[in-house]
Amino acid sequence: RGVLEAHGWRVSRLTLGTLQFGGQRGRQDDQASIRTVHAALDAGINVIDTADSYGSGHSEEVIGRALGKRRPDVVLATKFDLKPDVPPTREVLRTALMHSLRRLQTGYIDLYQVHNIPLAAMQSPEIFDHLESFRDEGLVCAIGVTAGPGEGHGRECLVAAGDQRVEAIQAAYSLLSPSLAQVVFPYCASRNVAVFAREPLAQGLLTDALDDEATLRMGRRSRWTSEQLDRVVATVRSFDRVRSADESRVGFALRFALSNDHVTSVVCGMRSAADV
Repeated sequence: RGVLEAHGWRVSRLTLGTLQFGGQRGRQDDQASIRTVHAALDAGINVIDTADSYGSGHSEEVIGRALGKRRPDVVLATKFDLKPDVPPTREVLRTALMHSLRRLQTGYIDLYQVHNIPLAAMQSPEIFDHLESFRDEGLVCAIGVTAGPGEGHGRECLVAAGDQRVEAIQAAYSLLSPSLAQVVFPYCASRNVAVFAREPLAQGLLTDALDDEATLRMGRRSRWTSEQLDRVVATVRSFDRVRSADESRVGFALRFALSNDHVTSVVCGMRSAADV
């Protein structure tokens, strides 16, 4: 797997996802977030994934405060968003990178990712030329992309993995969204591109929060019809018949994501030390 071999990283099977640190999943206490980071590191999780758009940079700031002297022990991944009305010039991308470095209190990013990159942007070599120049400067160790928002986006993943400068992709993969395992993940493996599987719990649907109306209507699902929700809930409940009695919904869903040999690490959001 390219990222691991090229950089000598030993990547933990779970990655700490930190969208919630920015407040996108309800109010979050910064001290609780910092304790979560420490608990994750103590438990053996050594990959932290964030983005400059999580709380307009607040998630990055919290992680920067939390890491301190433990920074060298962490594979630190962050992302930047392309703005539809702002051309992705080298200066624009460099400004975003420098802001992330300042917030994270670090001199380099281990894995710098284009967040939910559109297919048109991925087919233009300009963005990756700029990122490669940052890597040459030592500001970035590896280049990646995330595919989204939401599930699918297999074509974007395939195009990204076909670019020799891209060393990692991140995409949704769960019991409810398994399709990328058929073609995309094996192709990434053939190209030595690392795969980070996000949303293994389908934004709470594959947990005991299934019975909570607020969870059902969270995020993109707020636009779903009642019929769409009913179909998904019925599918989730069907999984209850095949998991063992002593295994939780969360455990079953994570075991599914982790069981794919082509997945390098599973990105899992954790709000507290108890979640870890």
